[in-house]
Amino acid sequence: MAQLSYGVRAIANIFRAVYPSGIVGSTRGRAFSSLAAEGENVSQNADDILVKDEDLPLYKRISRLGRQRLSVAPVLDEWLKKGHKLKKLEVEDIIKALRKFSRYKQALEVSEWMDGNRGLRLGLSDFAIRLDLIAKVRGISSAENYFKDLPEKAKNQKTYGALLNSYVGNKLTEKAEGLMVKIKESGFALKALPYNNMMTLYRALGQPEKVLSLIQDMKVDNILPDSFTYKIWMNSCADLSDINGVEKVLDELKHDGRFKYDWSIYSNLSAIYIKEGLIKKAQDALKETEHKIFMKKDRDAYKSLIIMHSKLGDKPKVYSVWKKFARVFPKRTNTDYICMLTALVKLGDIKGVEKCLKGWEYDGLSYDIRVPNVLIGAYLTEGRIKEAESLLQHAQKKGGKPDYKTWDMFVDGYLKQNQTDEAIGAMKKALEKVKYGQWQPEPGKALAILNLFEVSGNIDGAEDMFKRLRKVDHVNTDTYNSLIRTHIQAGKSPSQVFQRMELDKIEPNEETDRLLKW
Repeated sequence: MAQLSYGVRAIANIFRAVYPSGIVGSTRGRAFSSLAAEGENVSQNADDILVKDEDLPLYKRISRLGRQRLSVAPVLDEWLKKGHKLKKLEVEDIIKALRKFSRYKQALEVSEWMDGNRGLRLGLSDFAIRLDLIAKVRGISSAENYFKDLPEKAKNQKTYGALLNSYVGNKLTEKAEGLMVKIKESGFALKALPYNNMMTLYRALGQPEKVLSLIQDMKVDNILPDSFTYKIWMNSCADLSDINGVEKVLDELKHDGRFKYDWSIYSNLSAIYIKEGLIKKAQDALKETEHKIFMKKDRDAYKSLIIMHSKLGDKPKVYSVWKKFARVFPKRTNTDYICMLTALVKLGDIKGVEKCLKGWEYDGLSYDIRVPNVLIGAYLTEGRIKEAESLLQHAQKKGGKPDYKTWDMFVDGYLKQNQTDEAIGAMKKALEKVKYGQWQPEPGKALAILNLFEVSGNIDGAEDMFKRLRKVDHVNTDTYNSLIRTHIQAGKSPSQVFQRMELDKIEPNEETDRLLKW
C-alpha cells in the first residue's frame, strides 16, 4: 500500500513539473487560488451567480459554483456580455486553479469553451492539459481518441507526455510501455520526464528492479537525471534493501553538482534511513536538509522537516522548526497547521495539539474541518469520546462542517467503546457525505456494523445499512453473506437475498453455499 500511495503522489508531482496546475507569483494567481477556500460555500443555482452576485469579480463567481455542481460556461459568457475583457492568460489561470483543486470537470468545460471564443485559440501546451482533463473526466478511451484526432504538429513532447501520464496513473503497463517506445522513436525522450513516469509505474507495481534498468537506459541515451529521478532511484534501491546502492546514488548526485540546494533529496534520504532503523544516518541527512532549507523560503521544506523529526521522536526539534517556520511565514495556512498537529499527535503530545489548535483558531483562518479532525482522531484513539464529541460540537458552532473522515473516525471510536447505536449513526452520516465511488469504509469496519444487526436478526436495520453501502459501491460477497446471516438469525428464508446477489453478479463463496443449506 505504501508503494501505491507513493506512486499516486509521484505521478501527480511529475505532471505538475511540466504542466503546473498551481498559480504562483501573480495577482491573478492569488485571486484564483481562493477557489478551494471559498468553493464550499456554493450556490445551488447558476442564476445566483449571474444576477445576485453581479458585482463579484470573476474568480469569486466561479468559486461560488462549487466543485462539480454547476456549469462554468454561462458565467464566462455573462462576463463577456457585461463588456469585460478576458485574456487567454486569465482563462488559463482559471483552468489551472480548477485543476489544482481537482475540479476537473469544470476545468475541461472551460478548456472546451475556449474553442468558440475569438482570441482564445489553444496553444501546444493547452492540448496536453485538455488531454489530461479528458482522461480524468471521460476516461482513457476518450483521451486516446482526442490524441488520435490532434493535428500532427500538436502530437509533441507534451501531448505524448500527457497520454503517458494517464496510462501510468491507471497502471496500464502494456499501453505505457508501447507509448514509451513511440516517444523514443519520435525523438521526444530528450529529458528525464517520460523515464520518470515509467519508473513511477514500475515502483507502484512493486518492480523496483525495472527502475534500475531504466536508469541504465538513461545513461546509454545520455539523458540527464533530474531531482525526481534521483529520489525514485534511491527509493528503488531501498525497496531492494540495498542501502549501499542508495548511498552510491547519493555519491552520483553529489558528483552531478546540479542539486546543491535541493532539500527534498536529503529529506527523502532521511525517510529511507528512518524506515531502515538507521537513526544516526537519518539525523545526519536531516541536518543536511536543514542546511539547505534555511537558505530558501519553501513551506513544503519546513513541513517535511517537522514530519521527519516527529518520526524520530524528537519533540524539541519539531517545536524548534515550527518556531522558525512561523518567523519565515507569519501567515500560516490550514495545511501548515495540519502538518504540525499531525506531528504532535505522532509524538503523543496531546496537550501540545490542544494548544496548537487554539493558536490556529486565534489566527482566524477559514474553519477547515480537517484541522480539528486531527485532534478529534487523537481523542478517539485514546477512547476520550466525550472530548471528541465536545470538540466536534465546538467546530460546528464555528462553522466547521464534518466530512466523511470525521464520522468514519467516530465509527472507530464508538465501536471500541461498544457504543453500538452511536457507531451505526456515525456510519450513516459518513456514507451520506460521499457519492458513488468517492469513498468506501474499510471492509472490516463495514462488516462490524452489519454484524450489529446480524446478532439481533434486525432485518430492517441491516437492509437499510446495506442500501447505504450500495450507494457508495461497497457491496461484495462478505456484505451479502452478512445479510444472509441476518435473515437466518431472524428465522427468515435468505433465498430472496441470494437472488439479489445473482442480479448484482456477486460471486458466492463457500460460506455462501454453507449458509444457503440451512
